[in-house]
Amino acid sequence: MHRPDLRQCNTKPPVPKFLISKAETARRDQERAARAVSYDPERARARLALLEQHAVLAMDTEERDGIAAGEWYPLMPEEERQRRLAELDRKIGHTTAVVGELSQQVPLWTWRRSLMSTAGCRRNGARPP
Repeated sequence: MHRPDLRQCNTKPPVPKFLISKAETARRDQERAARAVSYDPERARARLALLEQHAVLAMDTEERDGIAAGEWYPLMPEEERQRRLAELDRKIGHTTAVVGELSQQVPLWTWRRSLMSTAGCRRNGARPP
């Protein structure tokens, strides 16, 4: 699974609004208006669902790997361990299928940009890798 490299984030604070020229503000407003026309609420919902499913997939994969290696719940009885691994395998397979379906609706660059914005990068001027 791809995880953003947070070192790519631009850590400079945003420029205060009173320092931005009127021409720059007008240019930004025009860009925002142009993006608003192409906004698709259904794709936005799909992007959010894709991010959520990626988080679930990462969590379940980490848990499965930890249980399989014996690092998580080392005293778990073997029968219970095998049952939990089978349950996690089913869940990971289902989540992977959901991610595949959602990926068809959402272009790669949009959810990556969303992922970076959740890490606090986008507001600081960083661009997706």
